[in-house]
Amino acid sequence: MRKKKHTQRKPRLKKLKAKKVRKHNSSSIAKAAPDERHLMEFNVLDPRLKIAYFIPHLPQRLEDASPFGMYTLGLLHASPIISHVATMPVDIREPYASQKTVLLLRLKRLLWPRIAPIDIHALQQRAQMGLDSLFRVILTNTEEVAALVDQLKFADDIPYLHVSSVKGKGRLPDYDFTVDSLLKFTEYVLEHLSQKKEWTQFIDATKESIQPKDKRLPIPLSLGGSCHNVTSPNESALESFGWKLAKPSPLVSDPNHPPEPKKYIDRICLTADIVSQKREQLTTDMPDDITDNRYIIAVHSIHWAHYTNKNNLERNQTKDDIKAFELAYKNAIQQETYYDNIAKNKYYINLIKNKTFQATMDSRAGDKRCYTAGLNLLSSTTLTPVLRLEPKLNKIRGNLKTLAQCVRSGVKIRQQFKQSRLIRVAGDTMYNLIDNSFTERLNRYASTSNIQGLKLVSDLPLEIIPCNGVPLGLQYDVSRIPVLPGNLFLIHCIIPPIFVTHNSLRDILILRSFSYNDCLKYILERAIDICLEEVQKSSRDKIRIIDISTEEELVDALANFSGAILIFDGHGSYEGQYGVGTFVIGGKPIEIWSLRNKCTLPPIVIFSACDTHPIDGSHGSVANAVFTLGARTVLATSLPIDGLKAALFIGRLMLRIFDFIPAALETRDILTWREVISGMLRMTYTTEITRLLIKHEKIKLDKQAFDNIQLSANIAINNRNPEWFEVYLNSLSKESCLNIGALKMMISRWAAMTDAIKYIQLGSPENIVITDDI
Repeated sequence: MRKKKHTQRKPRLKKLKAKKVRKHNSSSIAKAAPDERHLMEFNVLDPRLKIAYFIPHLPQRLEDASPFGMYTLGLLHASPIISHVATMPVDIREPYASQKTVLLLRLKRLLWPRIAPIDIHALQQRAQMGLDSLFRVILTNTEEVAALVDQLKFADDIPYLHVSSVKGKGRLPDYDFTVDSLLKFTEYVLEHLSQKKEWTQFIDATKESIQPKDKRLPIPLSLGGSCHNVTSPNESALESFGWKLAKPSPLVSDPNHPPEPKKYIDRICLTADIVSQKREQLTTDMPDDITDNRYIIAVHSIHWAHYTNKNNLERNQTKDDIKAFELAYKNAIQQETYYDNIAKNKYYINLIKNKTFQATMDSRAGDKRCYTAGLNLLSSTTLTPVLRLEPKLNKIRGNLKTLAQCVRSGVKIRQQFKQSRLIRVAGDTMYNLIDNSFTERLNRYASTSNIQGLKLVSDLPLEIIPCNGVPLGLQYDVSRIPVLPGNLFLIHCIIPPIFVTHNSLRDILILRSFSYNDCLKYILERAIDICLEEVQKSSRDKIRIIDISTEEELVDALANFSGAILIFDGHGSYEGQYGVGTFVIGGKPIEIWSLRNKCTLPPIVIFSACDTHPIDGSHGSVANAVFTLGARTVLATSLPIDGLKAALFIGRLMLRIFDFIPAALETRDILTWREVISGMLRMTYTTEITRLLIKHEKIKLDKQAFDNIQLSANIAINNRNPEWFEVYLNSLSKESCLNIGALKMMISRWAAMTDAIKYIQLGSPENIVITDDI
């Protein structure tokens, strides 16, 4: 079946384009400083001025992906190139604009890298179709691919720059690929275009915006490069915005004698603090609502099934190979800090020379380079500091398994108490596994003038870590990129933002899959009717509910839908720690992964179902699968959820879309989908706490008192007050006549686990920018 294109996305860009041009029209341009004028003079969304970076590779199979990180060979080879490209301009005018202008446009998602790891044959096809970008850079690092690129010719006959680590005629050596060499290439392309009269006006305007006298010079830093993965993202971020690092100062001078973990942590924090400082200087006069992520928090993840893989990999190996492999594998799955700590026993010297040992260690090293390349992209795009945590956090797996078993057991006796205790223990355990240098920074920025954003890059539920009295996932506006499988992780890091109008968000498709006698079948529909009772019927006609009982009906429903939001309402299931997640349709579990070539999903997907990204599961979740079908962000569930609470959550979210978003757009410079969901989760969290205390602690509150408490919390949350939870506690204390200390103890006892905590935002909802309807 042909994949459906979301045709509304291009008009959205055009509409936003017109809006931004009005803001920066003639009078404002005349007043702008020369170095800030260039990206305003004509539209920053003009695709012709973007630099397209292609990283071709030979055809590859997912079956051949690396066993630890699940990266295919092409991406493993491409990781150094990706890291290099992360520091390069994304628009030919960038080097001539101020750092502040570039950062502002990137925070508004108007400038973004265009990087495409691509099959060489797919690139050959693209070359025949034509491209919107006029400035094309192709980077290679193998002879076979480089030779094929040498023969490449684009249909429009526009020249491209071939950068390669393999010497050859017409290839620019990779070590000579700098901003200056890139700018020489842009001049060459413009000269080529000048031979055709139809390009005259474009070339004149372009040359006016890239005057050599306005070129921004590198700014020297006293910071020296550490030559290590753990600090590479922060250093790349600084370089991408024009700072030049001093002479390298290696973090590890002798690989056989690595320093103590504290030295790594100190260097990570030092580089992160410098990035934070530089960013704060550039955003001083910017509105608080466009400061984006305060930090990127990263911890390399371990697949739940690694021990099972170990047994499979040992087959048909010699005794020495098995010993060598066991040593390397044990080191991988039990690694606690930033370096390999292999005991130098009597077997050590011989084992490290073993080919199996070396191959296993090389595979892990390649995965780490790919992981770092992804972090480099995330950090460099918006000058965001990265805190890379120690891998000993993976010790939490046992706690997560116990928690999940308790929630799924169905035992009614004191279950809420047990769940609250177990999630509290899991969160505290993770908190204690994190060095104080990291937690101190998270706690410090959690109480600043505005609610901050936070990007998690891990397969661990870092959202439940306590932060200033509430879970990290509620204290910050949080979204998470899964690390496994590796190919999907890198796609998340590369994929560009999109702009959606408020009107498109009201076009909502709900796919409902329950048996005719299921008591949950009509609950969501009723909840929406109640929550939108005061919304005009004509305004909510675009909310459609379609019952599906087969895979074919699901595919047909999606083929006729062009809106931005899809909600799955039904039952989710998960087959053990290592299995693939499924969504139940017509009483039959369906693997979403199997729909990859049959349908395309809208950018926003919401699951009103259990276990769509299990807290104790592998990468094969339903939520991960929908990303392969085109989704940009998924609101998933990490545990079983209550059907009635889930329906009320969706109903309140619909009201938030209809009421909150248009009100917010009147005062906000930028509004993202992540903020919409984060605020909804906080409001749901406070509601659930109040109800749990009424039920288990017998707190007496009448309806008016209950409404007063929720109103106080909602106002603080929607005003982005970082002390929203303190506002809620004060109101709860006033209405219940209980002191805050006693209330905190009650919450810890009965409400540490709520359904709001079970929801997680996956993907990049902060890269879905909501605009006015024009």
